[in-house]
Amino acid sequence: MPTSDFFLEVENGRHPLVLTERREHAAMLADPLRRRGISCEVLRGAMKARERDAIMAALDDTQVLIATGKYIGEGFDLPRLDTLFLGLPISWKGSLAQYAGRIHRQSAGRKPTKHSAILLEKGRC
Repeated sequence: MPTSDFFLEVENGRHPLVLTERREHAAMLADPLRRRGISCEVLRGAMKARERDAIMAALDDTQVLIATGKYIGEGFDLPRLDTLFLGLPISWKGSLAQYAGRIHRQSAGRKPTKHSAILLEKGRC
């Protein structure tokens, strides 16, 4: 799995948003980051309110946010996100535009936005 791209972006001071459409995939992406000492949170559907609230409270200190696209669609705002990784292909252009909008928020002192598409090989993620 090309998590080395995630590591490099975090080492360069970026705050990536990693999108996937599968809850299990989100957890699998988080594991190698956490093993390397990178703080990351996973936002996905079917979360209990207490768990979701705890994650939302921790987002200001989180280096990488991994989320399902449906969860962070309209209304989600975390201005310091500056890099977008796509964990799975997105077929509808409108969804892609909306997801890219999550990292185009204005924030004082932030680096220019960076977009990356990562292709994860079947059977390796």
